[in-house]
Amino acid sequence: MQGENSRLKIHTRVRAAQPEPAVPQKQGGEKPGARGKRPARRGRPKLALTVGEKLIRNTAIAGAVFLCVLAVRNIDQPWSDTAISGIRQVMTMRVDWDESIGRLSFVRALVPETALVFLNLAEKADLLTPVSGSLTHGFSAEQPWLEYAAEPGAPVVASAGGRVTAAAQGMGGDWVALIEHDGGMETVYGYLASVRVQTGQPVEAGDVIGFAAEEPDARLYFELREDGQPADPNGRFK
Repeated sequence: MQGENSRLKIHTRVRAAQPEPAVPQKQGGEKPGARGKRPARRGRPKLALTVGEKLIRNTAIAGAVFLCVLAVRNIDQPWSDTAISGIRQVMTMRVDWDESIGRLSFVRALVPETALVFLNLAEKADLLTPVSGSLTHGFSAEQPWLEYAAEPGAPVVASAGGRVTAAAQGMGGDWVALIEHDGGMETVYGYLASVRVQTGQPVEAGDVIGFAAEEPDARLYFELREDGQPADPNGRFK
C-alpha cells in the first residue's frame, strides 16, 4: 500500500474495451439453417471510484462491522467470545479483500473510534497528570516532552505505578526523578525543588514523589519513554 499517510486505498483495475475481432467471410455462402456465432460480449470498463465514493462505501462497511460487533457482544454464548476475538484480529491488521469488490484495503484508523473503544482497541488512558497546572509546552518530534506551569510548592505525583530508578540533583540545584513501569515504559520528572522518593522505591500511581519550586514561575518537566525512546503522551492521560 503506497503512502503511509493514506488511510484508504482502493485498487481498481480499469480495462479499456478491446475492438471486436472481425468475423471472416466464408467462401461459397453459409449452409441452409446455419447461424453464425455472435462475438463475445465485453463488459463495460470499470471506472475508478472518486474519493467521496470511496469514503461512503468504506464508512458503510465500517458501520456494518460495528453493528455486527454490537450484536455478537450481547449474545451470552461461549462462541461469542471467539467471534469477538476474531474481529479484534481483523480490526488490528491490514485486510485485502478480493478484487471482485475492488480489493478494498483498510487499516485500523478506518474503523470508527466508538468501535475501537467498544473492542478495547483504542489507545489506553493509563497515565495520571503529574501536577495540577496548565500545559505550557506541548510534545513535538523536536522537543519530545511536556512542561507544566505549576502552583508554588505543588505536589508532583507518579503518573503510573512502578519503581524509582533514579532520583538525583542536577547542577542547577533542581531534582530529577525517573520511574520505570511495566512494558518498557518510563516517566521522567524534572525541575523538582525536592523529592521524597529514593532509588529502588516502589510507587503507586498518584503517590507524591516530590514538589515544585516555591516560586511564582514554578514548572514541571515531564517525559514519557517507551523502550528507551521518547513517546507522545497525548491521549494517555485519564
